[in-house]
Amino acid sequence: MKPLKILQIVHFYPPIAFGGTEIYTQSLVEELGKNNRVLVLCTENPVQGVTAANVSLKPVGNIELRILPSRMPTVFRDTYDDRSLDSRLAGIIKEFSPDIVHLQHLLFHSISFIDVVVAAGIPFIMTLHDYWYICPQCFLTRQDGSLCGGPGTGDVCLACDSADGNRYLTLANAVSPNSSIKAVFECIKPVFPRIFRQWAWRMVIENKNNYARSVRGFTETKLRLMQTVAALNKAALIIAPSGLLAERYAKAGVNNIRVIPHGIKAPANGTFSNEKYRKRPRHVITFGYIGGIIPYKGVHVLIEAFNRLNPGGASLLIYGQSGVDAAYDKILAGSAAHPDIRFMGFFEHKDIFEVLGEIDVIVIPSLCAENYPLVVNEAFMVKTPVIASNVGGLNRLVHDGMTGFLFEKGDAHQLAGIMHRIVQSPGILENLSKNIPPVKAMKQHAWEIEKLYRQAIALKAGKTPGA
Repeated sequence: MKPLKILQIVHFYPPIAFGGTEIYTQSLVEELGKNNRVLVLCTENPVQGVTAANVSLKPVGNIELRILPSRMPTVFRDTYDDRSLDSRLAGIIKEFSPDIVHLQHLLFHSISFIDVVVAAGIPFIMTLHDYWYICPQCFLTRQDGSLCGGPGTGDVCLACDSADGNRYLTLANAVSPNSSIKAVFECIKPVFPRIFRQWAWRMVIENKNNYARSVRGFTETKLRLMQTVAALNKAALIIAPSGLLAERYAKAGVNNIRVIPHGIKAPANGTFSNEKYRKRPRHVITFGYIGGIIPYKGVHVLIEAFNRLNPGGASLLIYGQSGVDAAYDKILAGSAAHPDIRFMGFFEHKDIFEVLGEIDVIVIPSLCAENYPLVVNEAFMVKTPVIASNVGGLNRLVHDGMTGFLFEKGDAHQLAGIMHRIVQSPGILENLSKNIPPVKAMKQHAWEIEKLYRQAIALKAGKTPGA
């Protein structure tokens, strides 16, 4: 078959950042790039000090990376609809002339990129990685840790503790063009955020007929939801790696979603066994955490649970990049009372299976509605059981008592009980390991995705797919 020219658009891409979306996209691109030409378009990460100036843009084989400049939003709309780079994207499309565009994530880009792609007459598909298109803060999780059932019509987002603070600047603009009043609003929001939200919401409900101009600002989240859903529905196909994600988006009005689990890039040696459970000293169990060092990932819950274990019977290795939330880093360091807790820091993802080789069981203590954490299937690929919060998509990946264990979100006592049981009866891990089913490799997944590309291209051209 004729090689395709594929444009992949994602917020970050290694080495700019190494989150799950970025790692998945890189693995897919590398596999697709074996037989096709792929251009990856991402944005800078100034928070981590990574810009276009310090990343190599030299093509590697059939794969090329281009980086758009980052932009600091000044109003809420800019966080999702900033058209300042639309012309840049249009120019890239004209130059590269892709057969298909695959939108991995538009965070830090703009939902308007979809209109640019549509105007160019290029078919596109999307992959959903989180809830960003229907939730301004991505994770459908409130400040107090409780889970949000969804945006409704978008109005409920206005009262959300966790939603983007830039909304208040938009509200100030709507209420008055006077710079002094805006300054007062900006002073109020960090000091009395809940009071401000309640006041704003009351204004919407009680005065929407009298303050029509203000209502537009107050309902910005509703406009956001309407716009993002309408844009997503222009896609030839939307891919969701989990049924939960597909259900949440369908409930919000998004159509044409197909559930296709991600593939995982296999270890170089291609061997998977549970030999490590027979070779390890039975009196020492290594628990491991691999992920973001941020509050909603629940690392503090894991540390609190591990602190309850007796010294000497187990160790806890915590892998993840510090510095994202300095205050949280300090809390974790101060709470790690157990002598066998070690903060291992960041590692390059190419070493993931080497790291997993030193861990007996992975723990995912997330407090948010996780969608499809790659680390679960990476662990399963090398037959490593997982202990996870019974939340989001995790309870659809981990089968309690079969491939790992589930515990109630935030319940350090229950998690400690599970870990204590494993320490006392380490043979449990070998039994769990035997139950872990095979994991889909990225090679197979990339074949599935390329097949969808060709179907979308054929439909756009008015041809029968596969003909």
